[in-house]
Order: sequence, then structure tokens, then C-alpha cells
Amino acid sequence: CDYCLRGYHTLERRNSLGCLPCVCDISGTVPEGVCDMWTGQCPCKEGVEGLHCTSCRHNYYNRSLDLLNGLSQGCVPCICDPRGTVMGSVCDRNTGQCVCVPTRHGKDCSSCRPGFYLSADHSVCLECDCHPMGSVQQNCESRSGQCVCAHPSVAGRQCNQCREMFFGFNPGLGRCQPCACDQVGSVNGSCNPDTGVCVCKLLVSGEKCG
Repeated sequence: CDYCLRGYHTLERRNSLGCLPCVCDISGTVPEGVCDMWTGQCPCKEGVEGLHCTSCRHNYYNRSLDLLNGLSQGCVPCICDPRGTVMGSVCDRNTGQCVCVPTRHGKDCSSCRPGFYLSADHSVCLECDCHPMGSVQQNCESRSGQCVCAHPSVAGRQCNQCREMFFGFNPGLGRCQPCACDQVGSVNGSCNPDTGVCVCKLLVSGEKCG
């Protein structure tokens, strides 16, 4: 009578039962695992800690949906984008949600918030800065940063430039004027995007090559 049976621990004189029953959390303990007969420490699954295996280790989280379905392998490592996560932070122990910097969102903080787009080297999120009149909205494509232009005559990432065959972007109207080059006298109908002066054929002159 000097040690505890399997499934019990800590033989104490003051305990009327002699030994205390193991209280291991079934979701956090390895299958068929029982606690240590001397300390009561339960054998925890990967990423799980605590005397009864009830909590996740630092920088681990528990996928609660898997836990409810009986598929849990314990706790899983946090997966946070270091470029979009607040330095020194860890994910939520229950959901795995990382702590994002103000310009990022998503569970792993890898996506840019609306109104921002990912830089070419994927290191930071840059403001879309779409032209207020030239674009439909202030949000842009999350990878390229391309804004949605409001008028067919407008182009450019920020929708503040003229498409070919147009000139003179008007910031107040958010549109450009047609080049209106003479089709016979001009080279290809295009003009200077700022002045509207057309490119004329040899021996042809005039602003519109007419």
C-alpha cells in the first residue's frame, strides 16, 4: 500500500481514499494517457500544457471546431505574417487570430485592409490614394493597387492620367478631352497628353494636323 493504482496520484495520509483520481482533460491529453502517480501531471498533446492539459502553450492555439468534432490533435502553432503582425504579439489561444498592424487584416494578418494594397516586395501595405474624381471609389485592387476609373478617357493606377487618344486630365471633372486629331494628317491619331498637340505626318502642320 505504498503507491497509487493506474489513474490515481499523490498518496496522502489526509486523503480518505488514499490517492486522488487523475483529472486529465480528454481533449488535451494523449490517447489513453493517465497522470503521473506521484505528481498528477497528465501527458499532454503537442502544444498543450498545464497539470491537467487544459491550455495551449505560448504561441499555440486550439482549433475549437476540430475539438468539437473530436479531431483535435491538441494545440497548433500560431501562423502569423511577421510583416503584418504587431511585433512581440502572439495569436489568440482560442481562435488563432493574430494581432494585426493597422493597415492589415485577416487571421494571419497577411492581407491589406480596404483602401490599401500590397507593395511590390510584399513588405508593407500602401494607401490606394485613388483620385477622388477620376476613380469610382477609394478602394483599389489589393495586389496591384489599381483604382477603378470612373470615365473611359481616364487611366493610370490612381485614375489621374489620360488614356491614349485623350489629353488634359481635368481634376475637377475626373475626365480628359479627345485628341480629335485629323485622321488624314496625323500619324496615328494620338496627341500630347498634356497639351493635346497631335503628331503630324511629314510636311503636315497645325495643332490637330489639319
